[in-house]
Amino acid sequence: MRTLTTVLVSLALLPAAPATSVAQPVIVGGVLGRAESRQLRERAEDSSPRSGPVAGAWLEIETPTRLVHVLAEAVYVRRGGTFPRAGPGGLSGDVQSDYLALTVAPALHVAGGPMAAYAYGGPTLETPLGTRTVAELGNAYANPSAQGLSVTAGAGLEARASRWVVRGEVRIVEGLTSAYSGSAGDFRHRSTEILMRVGRQARTTIP
Repeated sequence: MRTLTTVLVSLALLPAAPATSVAQPVIVGGVLGRAESRQLRERAEDSSPRSGPVAGAWLEIETPTRLVHVLAEAVYVRRGGTFPRAGPGGLSGDVQSDYLALTVAPALHVAGGPMAAYAYGGPTLETPLGTRTVAELGNAYANPSAQGLSVTAGAGLEARASRWVVRGEVRIVEGLTSAYSGSAGDFRHRSTEILMRVGRQARTTIP
């Protein structure tokens, strides 16, 4: 966990390193949720949605403007889809893939007392960890991409008590590059995710 936190801090500081020496509050925490994803095909039928877990770690750094934060996140997520019956492309069956997804994004944060609202958007780099599917879809998913690029946009509400932060969030992850290629052409993914974040403001700050 300490190593992952160090990586996230480094990622978050890349776009947000200020020219000032004023210290910035840092929140570190964990995230759990559910992804409803589907496989998108070019000029053919898309899959039905499939559910999968989301779990990982995140941190957020407040910039000197206070209204703008930088969010960095590393999560394990399962994406996929289901083709319930053979369509024009002859696909029928279920596919699920595990990813390590890294996101760094600017966030707009509006606080009012112990409550706040926030929204963010930015790129997500996805590294596949493995794919499982039925034999009938083996050729269609024969060539998973070694790396994927998506764009993530999310919004949520936050409650604070002392140094603790609890957030409820909804976001959309849109695949920009192909996740797989094979006999049925190229596939990319689209996911709607519902998340809960719990974090705590670190005792130390990043100068």
